[in-house]
Amino acid sequence: DIHHPYRYFGESPATTYERIGSLLKHVHIKDSLVTEDGSIRYKMLGKGNIPAKEILLLLRDSGYEGFVSLEWVKKWNPELEEAGVVFPNFAAWAKRVLASK
Repeated sequence: DIHHPYRYFGESPATTYERIGSLLKHVHIKDSLVTEDGSIRYKMLGKGNIPAKEILLLLRDSGYEGFVSLEWVKKWNPELEEAGVVFPNFAAWAKRVLASK
């Protein structure tokens, strides 16, 4: 889960990959912002401040061939956007990122 090492421990994507990259089989990706009161608000990919683009490019450039899936749990966060909006946004975002140099 890309969110936890960055958001909760301040670990850079490069450090996380250096530590566990050879073990990766599946990656969960999500984005968030920390609000003024210190709570975390989950956002669509590219709308928060998790370095999701950097992470996806790091995976690509490191030769990662496993799965990357969007983690979007509306059950625990009913205020989140509907899956019919979020998943197409994720697919378009990932396609743009992976097509970049």
